[in-house]
Amino acid sequence: MKLIAILLVVGALIAGLLGPQIFFVVDEKQVAIVTRFGDVQQEVQSPGLYAKTPFVDSVTYFEKRLLIFDAPPDSLLTKDKKRLIIDVYARGRIVDPKLFRETVRTETQAASRAVDIITS
Repeated sequence: MKLIAILLVVGALIAGLLGPQIFFVVDEKQVAIVTRFGDVQQEVQSPGLYAKTPFVDSVTYFEKRLLIFDAPPDSLLTKDKKRLIIDVYARGRIVDPKLFRETVRTETQAASRAVDIITS
């Protein structure tokens, strides 16, 4: 009886440690890229529970929904010396997660690039 209890505790500890390393969950609002040593192994577009190689593969999640890139307001002086406040924003979606990861890496860097483009 005591041996069974010890085996159950040890089994629960092993499952608790290896479970998050083996499985990952993709939400319906996300896409995921599974990489092994920096190389893309798998692109997951549909939601669900998936498995990966523990301690070797890493998972990067990206937003599937529309992203808003909001630039800070800027002022402009017209010919008749009136100041205009210009506030611009852009909306975009990640269509190709592999290409997105290769070019901008993170959503924060993408927002920074998009703000630079729309403010110019």
